Amino acid sequence: MLYRVAFAVVLVAFVAAPAVAQDIEGQYITSAGVVDTTQLPDGQLLVSNQYPMFGLSENAEGLFDNVKSQCSSWSLSEAEMDAPSALAGSCYGLDAEGDVYWFWWRAEEMGTDACPILCGTWSVYRGTGKYEGMGGKGMWRVVTQFQDGSNRGVFTYKGM
Repeated sequence: MLYRVAFAVVLVAFVAAPAVAQDIEGQYITSAGVVDTTQLPDGQLLVSNQYPMFGLSENAEGLFDNVKSQCSSWSLSEAEMDAPSALAGSCYGLDAEGDVYWFWWRAEEMGTDACPILCGTWSVYRGTGKYEGMGGKGMWRVVTQFQDGSNRGVFTYKGM
């Protein structure tokens, strides 16, 4: 399914806001997940997706580097291959030290000159260990969409 997109955020995917303001850029890759499709009484399709994601930051020893995440997303569309009218999700990221952070993401643009595949925003809302008390937000963009629904993308993050 072409629009069964897994993020990062937003998603986007792997971000927690450091206790100090910090700007981070990185990359992520998702894998095809478990998809469940429900046809609603009005004919629209509600699609839920659970999938893994892995992220790398440009700062090899910084926050959000070498983080594995588990995500859930939901979309609403008129038909199976139609672009979704709504697409959002949430994830948690777990780093090598066992610290965790949670974030949400949402799609905001797709199929335009500025965003050929899919783009959106994301925000960190909770964390443990080094991520405790963090908050921040950023943007994400899918760079490559694979036939099975997995994708590769880039993200930016600004800690607050």
